[in-house]
Amino acid sequence: MRCKSCDYPLWNLPGRSCPECGAGFKPSEYELQPNTVKFCCPGCGQAYYGTDERGHLVPPAFDCVNCGRAVEMDEMIVQPADGVSEADTMQRPFPWLDKKGRGRTARYWQTVGIGMGAPGEIERIGEPKPWRSVAFAAYVFATVGIVSVLPFLLIFGVSFVSAAGSGGGGGGAAVVSTLGFSLAFIVGVPLLCACGIALVALLQHGVLKLTGPTRYPLGGTVETAMYCASPNIVCAIPCFGVYFVPLTVLWSWVTQAIALRKRQGVATWRAVLVSSFPTLGVYGSVGGLIAWVTLGISLSSGPGISTVGGPFVVQGAAIDAALRSYAFTNNGAGPAHGLELIDYAVQPDDFLTASGRPPRQVSIAGTDFDTFASSRPSVRRSVVANASLPGDVIAHRVGDVVFTYHGIAIPSRASPGAAPPPGTPGTMVSGSDADGLWLYVIVCEQSVAIQSTVVTVSTPDATRIDFPETDLSTRLANQNTLRQQAGLAPLPDPRIVTQATPVTESAVNGAGYRP
Repeated sequence: MRCKSCDYPLWNLPGRSCPECGAGFKPSEYELQPNTVKFCCPGCGQAYYGTDERGHLVPPAFDCVNCGRAVEMDEMIVQPADGVSEADTMQRPFPWLDKKGRGRTARYWQTVGIGMGAPGEIERIGEPKPWRSVAFAAYVFATVGIVSVLPFLLIFGVSFVSAAGSGGGGGGAAVVSTLGFSLAFIVGVPLLCACGIALVALLQHGVLKLTGPTRYPLGGTVETAMYCASPNIVCAIPCFGVYFVPLTVLWSWVTQAIALRKRQGVATWRAVLVSSFPTLGVYGSVGGLIAWVTLGISLSSGPGISTVGGPFVVQGAAIDAALRSYAFTNNGAGPAHGLELIDYAVQPDDFLTASGRPPRQVSIAGTDFDTFASSRPSVRRSVVANASLPGDVIAHRVGDVVFTYHGIAIPSRASPGAAPPPGTPGTMVSGSDADGLWLYVIVCEQSVAIQSTVVTVSTPDATRIDFPETDLSTRLANQNTLRQQAGLAPLPDPRIVTQATPVTESAVNGAGYRP
């Protein structure tokens, strides 16, 4: 980690200004490799490791476990982890913005690859630099224009030479007009496309602001739209590129939804909603044209049927990853309340995959999920405190998730001595008969209008199990046998557990419940 003004190393400094040039800095401004940097408490020197995708602390603010001091990442003393060289601590910059040691062509194609296959990497950019992304999108469409037009220019050139050799004349005007059209096409199309994407991004950002907070201003949304134009490169295939337009529209939709969720820190449903505008515009225009032609041919044509599909959501993947990240930093213990997983990259709608309810319609301790996720750490800690659980709790609900990890050690390592894998979501086993204590159950409570048809549970060995809701009673009986063997209180039917009323051991024993 070096000064961005004079390249002076900034390790092990208690202050926040460069000793060489006096420029200020913050550790959060740097892209670090996960698990390679330790952040030390300025009061007692207790070390914590950056585990998120940017190598930063999760959460960024907390109370030191050693001295109890309230600390934030940007005030902590930063050092390379033991045995890690300085060069291995830094992430490589986003290719299109990295001018050191790379040619423009290499940076261009690496960025195209990210936009097509790894859109989540756009989050590495940090503070928005929208004009650079506009230039990139213009390059993409210029590539499409040049490659798609070049074969026709070659064919025309060969035809013109052949005609001139056979004594034909009068082709000069045709050559000039063809070249002029081609030049206008190659220059005009990239500019028009980049402007069109910018206008769409403006609309998208407006909808994002109407539906909740965003991490970055308009420039962050413009960047995701521009870099996610990369799939259009497929349309450069000569003669056949136009047939790939429907594919590239859908491709860009998916990549932008992924990029927006990570870049702007929004819920999945918001990212999918705003990224669908270009797709719906293209397919809506085509559908309107088909309907107009069809009605023109036959007034007796009936109405069409339209279906809208959404992305398949794997229940529990984000919650699994967050639980193990939390356990890694808390000696195998689960959080005091499931809401704390918001600090570990869980989105509000990850708690609502069974019912599909909007996070704004679900509240806990008087605060809706969207507001809670976008609040400052101090506000979130206050909400969690208001929703505090009894000391003998055995199950509590957050949205569609009933957490049952209380009293169970949560492994965060694959094997003794192995590197920590926080963020590992585990594996899904559909219909498995594998036995294991449940860390959580994803199933709707009885009062919810939309009921679950599939129940998902997770076990300490990082296995998530799907089974029909009709099998829940049988599997719950087996689970309570395991809990009895482990010295844990039995679980009631998770569908009767509500957010307002967590289940305690004393309540279960008082009700005479037995497996």
